Amino acid sequence: MNFASLQDLFPDVVTLKRLASSSSVKVKLYALRFSTLLKWTAVYLACAGTFSFSAFILEEGIQLLSFAQFSASDTRQFHLMKANLDLMEEINGKLKFINTYFMWMVPPQRMGYGYYTRATDNYIATLKAEVMANDPSVYVGERVSLLFAPKQVAAGQNGFWIASNNNMKVLLAENPGMGAIQVAGLLRADPVVRGGVILTPAE
Repeated sequence: MNFASLQDLFPDVVTLKRLASSSSVKVKLYALRFSTLLKWTAVYLACAGTFSFSAFILEEGIQLLSFAQFSASDTRQFHLMKANLDLMEEINGKLKFINTYFMWMVPPQRMGYGYYTRATDNYIATLKAEVMANDPSVYVGERVSLLFAPKQVAAGQNGFWIASNNNMKVLLAENPGMGAIQVAGLLRADPVVRGGVILTPAE
């Protein structure tokens, strides 16, 4: 007796085997897709967690320096305040970098750290103004920009005008008057007044 094929003998069995084989392939495909999804999810969580934790540590560093500023200000240790501000500015710059280029992976944190770094900029500017008003000598040798309110203005040598207040003199090309003005330049020690400084125009 001749049979055309196995399907002629056992049609139901062969059909079931094909269905089982097809279902097995689908299950394997779904499993592969799910495994790939898990791998990429793990990669995302690892990267997001790494940058989020790094940003958090930098934020903690800024907060520690903020607490230190209270003691330094109360005891009028302006050289310590400047050192804290310099380090705070450096840390805030690194936090801005991480937030700009990597925190897009965590949008809510990116928004939060964006405001945090801006608030830190304002905090630094405020404390810099306090240091500059009380002891500008800690910035000798550095280029600075500040709002200056002279108490006296007099003609100097070589066509310059000298605007001065309690502990700072500013050399200006024109008579500034007695109102507050924005000035910038290199801060030098005053050879005449102890603890005084002279702001010369930027070269």
